[in-house]
Amino acid sequence: MHPSYTFPFFATVTAVLAHQEPFVLHRDAAHHPDLPQDVQVSDIVLSGSGCPPSYAPGQKLSDPTILILPSTSFTAESGRGQATIDGRTNCQILARLRYPSGWQFSVTKAEYAGYARLPEGITGTSKTTYFFSSSDGAEVSSSKTLDGPYDDTYSRSDTFEDSNTVWSSCGPEALLNVNSEVRLAPLGSNLKAVIGVNTPENVGITWRKCG
Repeated sequence: MHPSYTFPFFATVTAVLAHQEPFVLHRDAAHHPDLPQDVQVSDIVLSGSGCPPSYAPGQKLSDPTILILPSTSFTAESGRGQATIDGRTNCQILARLRYPSGWQFSVTKAEYAGYARLPEGITGTSKTTYFFSSSDGAEVSSSKTLDGPYDDTYSRSDTFEDSNTVWSSCGPEALLNVNSEVRLAPLGSNLKAVIGVNTPENVGITWRKCG
């Protein structure tokens, strides 16, 4: 297990993020008069091998198109002395949203950055899966796989259209799960390798009326 809020390559990853084009601006709900105006995040729960179990207090979204989540950083590692389970690490964020009945939302965009040091013969994957607790198994995911030899930063942009995403229930509440993971293959290798990810604070969401 390698959770870290001081990501080993944080300075490098921060530089990558600084050069990415920002996709969100903190605007107030007045900029979206055609969208639900009272969207609340009642609580946020973190769990997984890449982040210590924790709870974040709720908030009212000042911009209904931007969901603000805790940013986390974690790594997966292999090599002599590392346990097999260290080669796969995840952090799942559960956010409970309350909003007016007759509306539903989905994730549209999120930006991830990380670093990988992979010898030849090792691959590293960064992946995030999005789903709702009541979606009967429906989910959408995005991933990036890097082949060794590789020693550099990487970025990943998750972008979803209305036709290829999953939608929440039609209010007044939904449980959104965002499960991010990094993993190495093959697991249990004696070759020293690492892949890490820094998850975003801002996740873009879109709304539509039901019916």
